[in-house]
Amino acid sequence: MERILSQIEKAIAFTGVVFVLVFTILILNYSTLGHNLASQQATAFMQGRLDIPDTPQTRGSDAVAYKGKVYSPFPPLPAILMIPFIMLFGTGASMVVIVIPVLLFTAWAFWRIIVVAGNVSFSKYWLLIAFLFGSSFWPTLVYGQGIWFYSHLLGTAFLTIGLLASLSASPQKGFYAGMAITCAFLCRQLTIGLVPIFLVLF
Repeated sequence: MERILSQIEKAIAFTGVVFVLVFTILILNYSTLGHNLASQQATAFMQGRLDIPDTPQTRGSDAVAYKGKVYSPFPPLPAILMIPFIMLFGTGASMVVIVIPVLLFTAWAFWRIIVVAGNVSFSKYWLLIAFLFGSSFWPTLVYGQGIWFYSHLLGTAFLTIGLLASLSASPQKGFYAGMAITCAFLCRQLTIGLVPIFLVLF
């Protein structure tokens, strides 16, 4: 009986992940990398500039005007990570090409946390579903075309890796967790508020 329930839970978890993928693709497929302010910043970095084009779209994404030029006030890592995707697919490519890999990577890291944690009071598969659908990860994902949500999505991915590193038996786990937290901070500044949690874990 337990084996049957386990198979059912696996099937539900697999179906949930597939649903997330399909729904995300359907929602984000209409938006392109160029719609995201991080893309404007990435293009500027590739051209050796810090300022970005002054357009209604960039102004609408909280860009800042200073001394006749427009800048992105957001941390730089999301733009830096977008550069390879722009080089491969161009700014006209769908946001799906970068959001889906981040989704799969984060889901894998969260699954590894559940496995490494060992004994949990709920099924590991249900915990994964709860993370994908029952937390802010889901709305962040489906609104990933915006610079705010895209950055938050990347920040979540790095924090998840940081948690996984902190639970490992590696003697360098502090270094890896610290690097992950730093990357999360360079995506969303307020993630610095989670540092005390890592201190407790250590």
